[in-house]
Amino acid sequence: TPSRVIVAMSDPPQKKAKPSLSLGGNVVPMVSPLMPDGTLDVHSTHKVIDHLVNGGVAAVFVLGTTGEQSSLSKETRHDLVKTTVSHVAGRAKVYAGIAGNVFSEQVIEAKAYAELGVDALVSHPPSYYVLDDAAMSAYFEKLAAAVNPTPLILYNIPQTTKNVISLDVLRKLSPISNIIGVKDSQGDKERLEKTLEIFKGNADFVVLVGAANLSTFGLRLGATGFVPGGGNYAPQVLSDIYTAAMAGKWEEAEKAQARQDSLSAFIWGGNSLPHALGVLKHLMSKEDLCQPHLAVPLLPPPAAALTAAEGGLAAWKKEA
Repeated sequence: TPSRVIVAMSDPPQKKAKPSLSLGGNVVPMVSPLMPDGTLDVHSTHKVIDHLVNGGVAAVFVLGTTGEQSSLSKETRHDLVKTTVSHVAGRAKVYAGIAGNVFSEQVIEAKAYAELGVDALVSHPPSYYVLDDAAMSAYFEKLAAAVNPTPLILYNIPQTTKNVISLDVLRKLSPISNIIGVKDSQGDKERLEKTLEIFKGNADFVVLVGAANLSTFGLRLGATGFVPGGGNYAPQVLSDIYTAAMAGKWEEAEKAQARQDSLSAFIWGGNSLPHALGVLKHLMSKEDLCQPHLAVPLLPPPAAALTAAEGGLAAWKKEA
């Protein structure tokens, strides 16, 4: 493992050695299988993990937006990370989200997850106050120093946080020893293209595409991988995109991308994010992967949305 350098907030970013962690591929933001009372459904967690690993995922990312991280108790979050690391058992990488609005609690959880054996931490900005670039940079510098030497992936998702990690901030933070990349879920094609141009050829800072519909587009421009919520249901379809792209078989990659887009259309299309998460868990429950329960304050989607999704899924399966 390369030596790591803790960067004080007053210091300029320091150049780092190439990270030892192999990033990339199909990184699925795993749903959090829950019991009716909001505690972890361990049995279903095992089933979902096996489903993802058998589908060729490179990494399992727990406690992201799809995993309802902000709505889970700290006990459930800890149980999920512990169970995931144990059951994955080295078959894939494990990333864990540590986002929150109380810095000290974030650091405590980050250190606990590192001790449990996660390969990397993922954090978006705090989601209450709107931060300018100076505050954003200072926040992530302090977080990186506190969790060092555990690798840290920045997570840009202004749809939920109301805060954008600007490209200037990414440039400033990228040399810090344990900040190793960004997951960009903004869904802005032009921004993604600019991000990939900035970090093109930079093995020290990876770009993961967070908008599944831009997966192949990002890979063509040098993205290291992607983080598709639909991979919870059909991980192999998403893995096929990456495998074909890495082999330079772009026609095959685009065909797999079309399959992914068709899947996303009846999960996310026309649904709010909370309803989409409910639809996803509902469809997974039909495959006996997990129960459909959502964490409070989310409610089950309307019956019409579930019926429409089931119809869409039936048609999608016939297309295969």
